[in-house]
Amino acid sequence: MAPQNFSREENGSGFQRKTSEQRIGQNNSGGAFENGEIISKDDKSITIKTREGSSKIIYFSNSTTIGKTVDGSVSDLNIGNQVMVNSKNDSSGVITAQNIQIRPKSPIEQPK
Repeated sequence: MAPQNFSREENGSGFQRKTSEQRIGQNNSGGAFENGEIISKDDKSITIKTREGSSKIIYFSNSTTIGKTVDGSVSDLNIGNQVMVNSKNDSSGVITAQNIQIRPKSPIEQPK
């Protein structure tokens, strides 16, 4: 396969696009990882308390994977669990989980 030659502008615009996409995921605008303690649960969502002290509602579906040291399920999501959530946000700000990892219990730092 022959190398492709791009103009400086084409190279720059592709790099900027990729950089912007990375920033979106990192600041939760387009979905990201969420960490916290489960403080509430129903059949479609969990609410987690973050390290900063705020709470976030995370929705899950049949396609959401639940992981732990062994395979998990929605019934493994319990109040008090520490979780890390990989999610996507829709245009209205609803957070939907793609993957929820149950983590070992560790103290959550309280905001100062």
